[in-house]
Order: sequence, then structure tokens, then C-alpha cells
Amino acid sequence: MKKNKKINILFILGWPLGQGGHINSTMALVVDLIKNESIGKIILLAPYGEKADLFTKEGIEYISLRNLSNNKLFALNSFTKIIYYTIKFRISIIHAMDYKALLAAIIANTLIWKKIVFTKAGGKPLSFKLPQTNALIVFSKELIEAYKLNHYFYDQSMIFLIKERLSIKNIDKLKNKFTVIENSIFIAMRLMEAKRCLLNNFFEELDKIKSPKKRLTVFIAGDGELMEYCKNRASHISKKKKIYFTFLGEINNKELLMKYYSESMIIVGHGRGIMEAMAIGKAVVLLGFDTIGTVLINSSNINQISDYNFSGRNLIKDETNISLASLINRLWENKISLNSYEEFNKEYIKREYDSKIGSIKTYEIYNKIGSYQFNHFLNNIKWLVLK
Repeated sequence: MKKNKKINILFILGWPLGQGGHINSTMALVVDLIKNESIGKIILLAPYGEKADLFTKEGIEYISLRNLSNNKLFALNSFTKIIYYTIKFRISIIHAMDYKALLAAIIANTLIWKKIVFTKAGGKPLSFKLPQTNALIVFSKELIEAYKLNHYFYDQSMIFLIKERLSIKNIDKLKNKFTVIENSIFIAMRLMEAKRCLLNNFFEELDKIKSPKKRLTVFIAGDGELMEYCKNRASHISKKKKIYFTFLGEINNKELLMKYYSESMIIVGHGRGIMEAMAIGKAVVLLGFDTIGTVLINSSNINQISDYNFSGRNLIKDETNISLASLINRLWENKISLNSYEEFNKEYIKREYDSKIGSIKTYEIYNKIGSYQFNHFLNNIKWLVLK
């Protein structure tokens, strides 16, 4: 890529612009990228969701795609739009931010031959070889090791770890606006079947808390098919202890969500949400995803937790780690303070996850990648046929 020449980027998301860690990460990335003087236009193709307006307010040109749950149908109905807007806006690079988007981009690229970058944002590693793109970006050490170990990506030298994806400056603006509610816990999570193991860990830990001497308030943000299940578990706990639950429903307003993060004493959850809570200086408890239990994030376990993308996968519990129930019990007995955890979390996220750094690294990758070659085309035709 020639230096000093502005480049136009086409970002594609396969999921609607609503709740989702990789959607918020895309927002942070494009907001910082568009400030780069070497970037011309940023176009976003994605199914419509309630966060679409947030992208347009930041100067991103948003174009709606159909929202189809089936990957192949999504790809077939979307690749013509990708081709059209790639030509119309003189796109230099197509950047697919999830697998659904990548599939559509690969089909379109059999005709237009543009450079493609794929970001595998989170979740477990995909269990099959990926199509050939010019670069693969991952958010965690877990993913980079998996793709290199299993050779699921064609060019091992073009796999990059970029974990910096939080808009620290914007988060900092909210930190002093709210007053902490004493003895309060906040969790924000989609109440879906896929999250059942996480939610079970949460309620089981609450059930282990000794009867509080003071009222303990639990705020739960989220919606989904497990809502009634969660309300039943909450009701069962409330009957036994002075633990009171408030179900807030789904919160799409970012400032309202940060208000609850700021006002709550302890944040519980997994993924990007708890990272945002850490960024404003909150003590955070991580829920185990494939492990029973919970762990208070601290200096001794943060690197391992970060390696697994704050997912709760492969959660290591030992005598140095503190569970949610143990944390609350110690707080009742005045045997622990949250101050050191809050200070550590804030500094760690500020140092390790600032999206300004992530956007610089992404732009460097754009400059590093070569052109889309004939062998890319042949490999992807073969991949599509086998797929």
C-alpha cells in the first residue's frame, strides 16, 4: 500500500448492531481509525440494530444488510451489496468482524479480489481451517495459540494479537458522575440458554452468602428465554436471605449501563462488560464458563484471565483466589477492602486495552499486508466448494 494515500475501509458485521462484545469493539476501533489522517472513508455494512445510529453519529457511513440466521443464505444475499459498495466507494480493504461477515466477503471476493482482513473477536477457536485472508486478527492469546497450533490459518506470519479495544477516554468521562450504592451487585448479561452455566454459577454463589447483616441489592440487566428461570432462582434466594433482586430488562443505552456499573459496589459477569467496569475502577468477579465457581479478578490471576479474553473459560481456582460468596462474607466481617482491587483494575485496563493503541496496530496491519493473489483465489474457491 502506498504511503500518504488515503485508504477506504469496508467493515462488515454479520450480526445486527445491538448487544454484543464484538459490536462494541468494532465501534471503538472505527471511531479511533476515522481520526487517522491516512484513512479516507469507513463504510459499515451490517444488519440493522439499535446501535446503528451510534455509528452514524461518529461519521461512519452505515448501510443496512438483511439479517438472516443462516450463514450461507446471509452470504448469498449480501455478496452483491459488498461488490457494489466496494466498487462505489473505491474500497481498499474489506475488514470482516465476525465469521458470518467473512463468509459473505469471501464469496464477493471471488469477483472483486480485494484485500481482506478477518477479526476473530471472541469465543472459542473455530474448529476448522479458515479461508485465506490477508491477515487474521484475534483478541486473545487463547485464539492466537489455537490458530498457530492447529494450522487453521494459511499464513502463520499474518496472525496478529490486538487486545486493545476499549475507548478509555470515553469511559473516563463517566467515572465521577455517579454515587456508589452501598452493598450492591450488578450483572449485565443476555439471559439466554448459552449463558445458563454462567448464570448458575452466579446464583449458586449468592446462595452461599451468609445471611447479610445489611440489605444486599442485586441488579440484573438483560433479557432472554431464561428470564423466568432467573426470577425463580432469585425468588428462592430472597425468601431465605436479605438479598433483594431488581430485574432491569435489556439496557441498550451505553450511558445508562455505565451508570449501573458506576453506582454498584461489585460487578459480576464475563467478557467485555466486566472490562469496561474495570476501566472505571470497579472490583470485578468473573463467572466460570466451563468451570464451576467465580473468581475475584486481582493481580495474581489477571494475566491468565486476559489470555482467555475474560471469558471465564479455563478458570483456575486455588487458595489465592476469592469467590463472590467469600468476598461478600469477608466484606460483612470487615476483613477485606475493595480499594486495592479497584485501583489495580483501572490501571491495568488503561495500560493494556486502550483502543487508540488497537487502532494504530490495525492500521499498521493494513499497511503491511500484500495484495490479494491468484493463489488466494484458488484456495478460497476450493474452501467454498468443500464448505
